[in-house]
Amino acid sequence: MGFVVVAPLHQRLHGATGTMPYFHGGTSEVLQPRASALDEPLPHGSTARGRAPSSCTRLPVVYASEHLLVVDKPADMRMSGAAFTSTVESLAQKQISERGSALAERVQPTGWHRVGHLRAPLPPPKIRMIHQLDYATSGVLLLGLQRRATAQITAAFRKREIRKRYLAIVHGHVVPGDANAHFWIDAPLVEYADDFRVRLATVDDHTAHASTEDSRNSSDTGEIKIDPGCACRAGSVSRKSSTGIRGFAESRVTDSYCAVPECDGDRRHADAVKLRPCRQLQPAPTATTKKIFSALTLGTVLGIGSYQGLPASLLELRPVTGRRHQLRVHLWCVGHGIVGDATYPTLPDEDERFSRMMLHAAELELPAYLQHRLQLPGRFVAPTPSAMAAFQGAVLKSSSSDVWDHETEGKLGHHL
Repeated sequence: MGFVVVAPLHQRLHGATGTMPYFHGGTSEVLQPRASALDEPLPHGSTARGRAPSSCTRLPVVYASEHLLVVDKPADMRMSGAAFTSTVESLAQKQISERGSALAERVQPTGWHRVGHLRAPLPPPKIRMIHQLDYATSGVLLLGLQRRATAQITAAFRKREIRKRYLAIVHGHVVPGDANAHFWIDAPLVEYADDFRVRLATVDDHTAHASTEDSRNSSDTGEIKIDPGCACRAGSVSRKSSTGIRGFAESRVTDSYCAVPECDGDRRHADAVKLRPCRQLQPAPTATTKKIFSALTLGTVLGIGSYQGLPASLLELRPVTGRRHQLRVHLWCVGHGIVGDATYPTLPDEDERFSRMMLHAAELELPAYLQHRLQLPGRFVAPTPSAMAAFQGAVLKSSSSDVWDHETEGKLGHHL
């Protein structure tokens, strides 16, 4: 599988520094970044602050059939919501409903329906959400057009049979090892009932969740129960306990733990390095734990250099699990927040300094049975956004396919 490197990566960076350590002197760095107003639900009648919504009036179409519409979602656009002028759902519905357009004809379902004594073409299909992209994230987005096809593709997402590849520009120079550029981040995430932001799960979160949510531990949803008694120090792996609960290894963040699947890091891939959290978001004192999820991210450093004069790295990311804000929280907690992320900022003026968040869903790959059953192509690719082409640096890798292959991802996902 090839990869188109954004220009001008061939240029060498002169004099840029900024390699960020994964551990800050062995102590935890606990921060309380402000949340982006545009990333949170807005009260009726309120006015959003910060980065303005996208002015896009038409969605770029990647692929269209009677089963599926694939678009290249712009950054800073909401998925849906009647209170907002332009959303992915409203724009897509408008575009497929334009009479006489090539797109409308392509997605039009075959068949007729009766209107009195006459036969009339079926009405335009209704847009059905299959998966989500964050407000600030751009890239490949699948939209269902028929109920049965939507259900089948949604089930494939739930079973982690659809491979996702993201591009991200992050702060600092990510240098996992001396001779390789592959890494993985394995850290459970916690959602709170009264806080929009996601955080790394702590021992307190695990304890509270286990005592109140025992009945909600499900392999279908990926929720995990943690027994604090089976904690182990970093570098060791505890096997499955007698209660059927996986062990977890301690990170360098105070009271923060990383879930370790039964296959340890050495068995994941010989060339990959585990990045451990070095900082944590402090939840509100009254925050109530809602859910705890296992979360695993695979990554490759494609280049190190600079972005708008700041030290930066270009990464290719493959989320094995698909948790809300997973890539953003994982990267921020290992010391390399995504450039332009106002919800998990690295700089105090993150939303003002950069035109968008530099996270792009570059590619989705469907399993073979869906390709055959629905007569769909195997891959959908969205071009690299122009804003991300301003990255300057040296190319380290052209693709991660040599390390994170189908078999590797499948084995890892099976343990989560």
